[in-house]
Amino acid sequence: MSKVSNLTLPGVESIQIDFDSDSPNRIEVGENARVCYFVPPGSDSAPEARIKRFFEKVLDGLPVRVVLISTTGVYGNCDGEWVDETWPLNPQTDRALRRLKVEEYCSSWAERHGVSLAIFRVAGIYGPERIPTERLRQGFVLPKSQSGGFSNRIHVDDLAAICAAGLTGDATGAFNVSDGHPLRYRDYFDLVAEVWDLPKAEEDGESESRNSISPTMRSYLRESRKIVNRKLLDSFSIELRYPHPRQGLIACREVD
Repeated sequence: MSKVSNLTLPGVESIQIDFDSDSPNRIEVGENARVCYFVPPGSDSAPEARIKRFFEKVLDGLPVRVVLISTTGVYGNCDGEWVDETWPLNPQTDRALRRLKVEEYCSSWAERHGVSLAIFRVAGIYGPERIPTERLRQGFVLPKSQSGGFSNRIHVDDLAAICAAGLTGDATGAFNVSDGHPLRYRDYFDLVAEVWDLPKAEEDGESESRNSISPTMRSYLRESRKIVNRKLLDSFSIELRYPHPRQGLIACREVD
């Protein structure tokens, strides 16, 4: 509810919708409407239920284009290889498997209805209030066996611009969304520590007993891949504002 109340920008109409309700509020879709869908999947037993309800019960009309926000997690662990959109899909967490099921449902729906579809597989999103500074202040310890894996990210401002380009563009299919500069987990934490002048994260073989690492964080650390973003940049003529995490982190530090 608080997120809805915060959307008070001029020209922005805010509507609260319960995507788990069988009788959600409806949105009238005008001619040539384009939709960017950010809603996370539903439960493990029916991950596609929310997007199905959105298309069938929320939208009053048919959009000409949909941009679906998914995740690079659908590729699973790739042992540090460079991964483009042709890489076999191999989700290894329930979270990523749910996203893949939504991709499959949305692709089938778009084909049946003749709707243009772009699937954006988004890497880790960072930006103000999305930086692990508090973990470092508390003496975060990285599991040594997993700190060398590669992670990928995109600044939230670049993601917003990419979504806008996706809506106005016409390219279809799946697109990797990242800044194209993967870093090892330990290097990313070191970079955050450098920019904020904080102690670096320690590494320890028994760190899981010294940390309160969440299951979600553990699942991220187990996977290593280097995401290729060339198809996205070329298809939508995108020039990233923050093509390297250092640039994005410095910008975040300036508004912290």
